[in-house]
Amino acid sequence: IRYNPFIHVHLEADSTVKYHSLTDCEVSKIMKLDPTDVYNAFLQIKLLTGTRTAEALGLRWNDVLMGNKQIFIRNQLRAEKVPVLIHTTKNYRARKITPPSIAFEILEKTKPKTFPNKLNNLRLIFCREDGKPLNSEFLHDRLRAVIGRSNARLHDLRVTAITVLYK
Repeated sequence: IRYNPFIHVHLEADSTVKYHSLTDCEVSKIMKLDPTDVYNAFLQIKLLTGTRTAEALGLRWNDVLMGNKQIFIRNQLRAEKVPVLIHTTKNYRARKITPPSIAFEILEKTKPKTFPNKLNNLRLIFCREDGKPLNSEFLHDRLRAVIGRSNARLHDLRVTAITVLYK
């Protein structure tokens, strides 16, 4: 071929991706969940912090300063490949966040299930009983079941947190 036949083709941006904030009713449903269940606690913390899913999954206990009420976002978890990999954040920069006090209350209730776990060698905040990271597909399903919306995505929790900050 002498030239690229597609050189003058201009694709429109994908307009199928819609960002949805959760309604007040949906937020209420999430915040009423029992935080001693690590899957529920994940949804609550993600909603309260606005972190990316991989960042929330990669949170470790040494990233949380309970006394100062601060969380350091240093890593993200890449669990789609074995072994599980901890990477730097998407923009390669760590950041410090100060979520509401209720986030630390939720973490305190989650701690007995994941912190002393000898199988949790990465010291992840959000892990299964066998020490393995939570599955993001299962978390999507949990979110959809809790709020009763089949098109809900984990990213909607981030969008909601950011929307609340700008109000």
